[in-house]
Amino acid sequence: MAKQILLLLIIFLCVFGAFALFGKFKRNRKVNSAILGFFCSCLGYVAFFELVISFFGRENNQFFVVLMSYVFYPVLLLISPLIYLFVKSFSLNHQEDLSFLQNIKHFILPISLLVVNIFAFIAFQNFEPQSQNFKLLNDIITYLNFGIFFIVFLLQNIFYLIFSWIEFFNHRQEYQIHKESTIRTLNWIKYFIWGYCIILVLMYIFKLQFLAEYKIVFRILLVAYIFTLVYFGLRDYDELQSENDMNESNKFELDDAVIQKIQKAFQTEVIENKIYLNKDISLQLLAQTLNTNTKYLSKFINREYNMSFIHLINSLRVEEAKTILMDPTNKKYTIESIGAMSGFNSKSSFNATFKKIVSMTPSEYRES
Repeated sequence: MAKQILLLLIIFLCVFGAFALFGKFKRNRKVNSAILGFFCSCLGYVAFFELVISFFGRENNQFFVVLMSYVFYPVLLLISPLIYLFVKSFSLNHQEDLSFLQNIKHFILPISLLVVNIFAFIAFQNFEPQSQNFKLLNDIITYLNFGIFFIVFLLQNIFYLIFSWIEFFNHRQEYQIHKESTIRTLNWIKYFIWGYCIILVLMYIFKLQFLAEYKIVFRILLVAYIFTLVYFGLRDYDELQSENDMNESNKFELDDAVIQKIQKAFQTEVIENKIYLNKDISLQLLAQTLNTNTKYLSKFINREYNMSFIHLINSLRVEEAKTILMDPTNKKYTIESIGAMSGFNSKSSFNATFKKIVSMTPSEYRES
């Protein structure tokens, strides 16, 4: 019974996390939110399959149980590519390279296995259960899927985790503009990869026969991991932009027509409508609002303001906060409230950013 309760808790956390992350993606258009949502969906499906098996048994031949089992292994093969793409998605330099079509190579294996399994599932419906063809096909599919889990899945995880760590170290080693504001992002990426590495190792350890009866410990740890994943995944993290990214964006020139188009929309949405007060604003969301792409918008900001998107947004928010703080009629508002009115997500973020730009805290500025 404890096993089923833990699996239900995992499913609930994954479903809640997936919906919340997809909702966040809809608001700010940050690709990392969508990728993490798909990651939670995959974990939720794996847990749901385990729950179904716990009730019906692994040898059950009911239609939906068999169909779920054939989808289970392809879903497993989706997990590690999503981890790599999640790590990659934080770099502003990769924002234009994260569409499904551009990354379909990472999903060839799970898609191929799904096609094979569905073909086998349909073929089984046309064979007599006791026939030689049925037994032969069943043996082939069984050994194929178990081989996928015990060999291919492990090798695939090692491969993508290595590349995830490489991507992380590239992020960390490159000079980050305003590094103190991106260190939180780098820490989140690091803990995310480490957490998955630990869960992966524990999963294989608890497959050992003498530890099978203690598998509940693994499920408890998995609940803690998914809860942490969802909790921290829903927070806002700065995208990573290095000097190299800015230099890359300066290698091409925008024509006058594009500049005028972006400039006009930028003046309306950013300067007049103050879209920067939206706590969920991101380069992707602003680019979509201005009807352009992130590469052009980043180039425009670097060219016109000689700063990164993050620095520009924070500067505009600080100017808004200074205006509010200077108005004596606003003394009734707390510092935290003024930070929220200026577009900051938290008091600590507001204080740190304000002090960095103005060289004093909001409280000190108000008193002065």
